[in-house]
Amino acid sequence: MRLVKEVPLIVLGDFNQIRAASEHFSIASYLLPVSGMGELQECLLECGLDDLETRGVFFSWSNGRPEDPILRKLDRAL
Repeated sequence: MRLVKEVPLIVLGDFNQIRAASEHFSIASYLLPVSGMGELQECLLECGLDDLETRGVFFSWSNGRPEDPILRKLDRAL
């Protein structure tokens, strides 16, 4: 079955995965989910999808701990 490529398509959602280290912020050092980042990159490349331009707040998720904040871009529009 052929993927639809002739029709404009937008994919929105919480992918629960960052795409690059620049999509993560923390004061303390944390291990990044490198294998998941690679898998997401590969999936998006294979599907011909790329992020739309971000406007406003870049990070869409926070752990809610002011003493040890972690911010990540998990929601995206492709």
